[in-house]
Amino acid sequence: MTAYNQALCEARKYGIECSGPLKESIHVVQSLGIWARFSLNRNGNEVESCIDAARNRYRLGTYGIPLWDELKTNVFRINRMHKQRFVAAHCRGDKEIDKELLRNTRGADHIERISSDLLQKKFEAQKGTVTPFRWSIVHKCDHIFDQDVFDGCQPGSTMMTNAGDKRWGIEFNPHELVQGLDQLGRVGIGNNILLMKKPFSSGKGGRHGQRRIGIVTGNAPESGMLLWQKINRVARRELKDRGLNAGDVGLPAVLLNSVPAMGVSMELDLRKNQARSIVVDAMKSLCLAGCEILALACNTTQCFSKEIINACGRWDATFLSMPEALMAALSRDKCDRARFLGLSFVADFDGLSAYSRLRPEVELFSFEKEDEKMIDIAYKVKQGKTQAAMQKLNRILEQEDPPKIRVRRGKMPVVMALTELSIAIDPLQKKHESMAAKNVDRPPLQMKDRVVYDTLGIYAEAIVHHWLNPEITNPHFSQ
Repeated sequence: MTAYNQALCEARKYGIECSGPLKESIHVVQSLGIWARFSLNRNGNEVESCIDAARNRYRLGTYGIPLWDELKTNVFRINRMHKQRFVAAHCRGDKEIDKELLRNTRGADHIERISSDLLQKKFEAQKGTVTPFRWSIVHKCDHIFDQDVFDGCQPGSTMMTNAGDKRWGIEFNPHELVQGLDQLGRVGIGNNILLMKKPFSSGKGGRHGQRRIGIVTGNAPESGMLLWQKINRVARRELKDRGLNAGDVGLPAVLLNSVPAMGVSMELDLRKNQARSIVVDAMKSLCLAGCEILALACNTTQCFSKEIINACGRWDATFLSMPEALMAALSRDKCDRARFLGLSFVADFDGLSAYSRLRPEVELFSFEKEDEKMIDIAYKVKQGKTQAAMQKLNRILEQEDPPKIRVRRGKMPVVMALTELSIAIDPLQKKHESMAAKNVDRPPLQMKDRVVYDTLGIYAEAIVHHWLNPEITNPHFSQ
């Protein structure tokens, strides 16, 4: 389908006539020979700023795109050797153009962003309709693109901007746009600069799109698979809350490294050195594959956090600690006492457990004499006998807390630090998430009158939080 027919179908669908500027944008697309998709903004809204545009753009079945996927275009007038030129500077929507750096790049004596009056008079455009898809801007301007527009842009990656009409957006590939403009001789001045070697825009971004998440799993492999599913569920929810729901293309890129040898951690006390080597090597392979956020879908081997951080430091990858994520959740809820369910290695706070770092801020009380039951539950889940595992789990949760640690009302919250438990309760967790979706406070899951802290679910929340907020540094526990 041609760009014209596609836009015409879109207009007919909503009973809107194609405006003159929109038809001109279609002609530009066809003349430059690039792929494009035209779409009406949400409810046909007129938008002017990049922020409003990003909230209202339609792409791949959903409304709302990341701000950095909206192309920002500003037109400048520069004077050089008593000659006047117009430059259209293009950058991502989360950036601001550094006017002085642009002036230096052009070797200009003077530079100024043109006024609204001159924009209308010279280019028949106004705020919200400045776009590289209008002939006036194509032919009357030299075009400079910030390198950041292309960094990390893979085949199939797209951006959006207005189609000369405040109600319409156009989706395009930035590489194809530059190639099309270059054929007309409009990209670069004098020295034929196609792309800036260094970004000329400045400002804080907040971009997460290209940050790859790496997950090591293997004990059991389903643990990593579930963590990935939870990450996607959290990401969809958070993106939607931010007005950035971009469908499948908006989800994080995840590399899952399933290492069967991780199973040795079931006997960590006897195979500690072996387990450490397996985990660290698996993490290194994720770093080599370009992962920037590292996760370990296992409670037991979190005790190797220090070794992982030291080994992966050379790649500037951030390893997120599951105990650290739990600590943040408990602190948020002002919870300083909880019961603890996990294998003996994880529940031994004076031994190998990585959760010993939570003390003294949080008092964790293990369910005594339940080690064999925990191992049995873990193996039942591995064998697919989830219902039998849940029956054993419920009997444990139904126990009354010992008098010396009993709270005044109800039962003490419970921390589930066994990924097989996370797998077993996930159907309940998904049902709870669906019921709590409209509740801003998002109350935690409760089982047998206990508030449940699922370490794998909390971990997924922390991973997505770091993915969405790359400016956050990761304060590790003192080792």
